Amino acid sequence: MTEKIDTTKPAKEAPRAPSKAARKKSKFRKSSSRGRPEWVPSIDERTSVEHMKFCGESEALIARSMKVDVKSLRKHCRYELENGHANRRRQVIKKLFEAADEGNVSAIKRLDEIGRMSRRPRRSTDRVR
Repeated sequence: MTEKIDTTKPAKEAPRAPSKAARKKSKFRKSSSRGRPEWVPSIDERTSVEHMKFCGESEALIARSMKVDVKSLRKHCRYELENGHANRRRQVIKKLFEAADEGNVSAIKRLDEIGRMSRRPRRSTDRVR
């Protein structure tokens, strides 16, 4: 059997290859489906960043332990890096007060020491702890 060819309709043209200008333009276009997916830290990872920052670790070491670039860490964990030490310090002081309220003598002495240090004027020769 032979197929009938409809000569009344024009034949479809083959798709053209994109021009040089179109190819060059598309090279710089951002596509959400290309490249590595963006790192989104979990709550546990954010907590780990706070813990490490409280212990005095550098941003480079924290990023290496999370297996991300320092720029990604700074972008996604900015709050934890800036406030991590203060947040954890607040929690430690809260635990000290709770222990002191229960009668823990070591906690009472430590809070007394912290209180005395905060009232004393700072000198340039004092070491920061």
